[in-house]
Amino acid sequence: MSDRITKIIGYGLLLAFIAQYALSIPVPFLHELQVQEEYRRWSGLFLILYILFQWLLTLVRLRKPHGKASDRLLSIHKWSGALMPLAFYVHAHNLGFGYLMILAITFFFTFFLGLLNTNVIRAWGQNAFRLWYVIHILGTVVITVLSFLHIWVVFYYK
Repeated sequence: MSDRITKIIGYGLLLAFIAQYALSIPVPFLHELQVQEEYRRWSGLFLILYILFQWLLTLVRLRKPHGKASDRLLSIHKWSGALMPLAFYVHAHNLGFGYLMILAITFFFTFFLGLLNTNVIRAWGQNAFRLWYVIHILGTVVITVLSFLHIWVVFYYK
């Protein structure tokens, strides 16, 4: 799958989520599911596993040399990353409140950063690419930490 197609899908899903949220467009069957506690737990498990899967690229790249495995995984990382808004939407149709809103905004901001064309960023210079990379990784750290906080809160206050 080409980078162009994954970016089109990613931007399309992001715009669809934003439009649905901003215009309060209801999706009744999904809302019916999302109010069920069991569904929220299973969809939350799916979402955190999906997020953790995205970390696989970083873990592979920590090994030296990472070569072809890293290149193949980068393609999978981009493709699965493009579907992140859909994975989020399956779990929650809004941004939530408090720390959940911070989690959601960080989620979509980091997603947006991932969609940016890294070739263009590299053309701006190595420092621009490093800054992009650090912010992207830092965003995923915040997402992961807040996701585990959310899981703890959900089960602690059950």
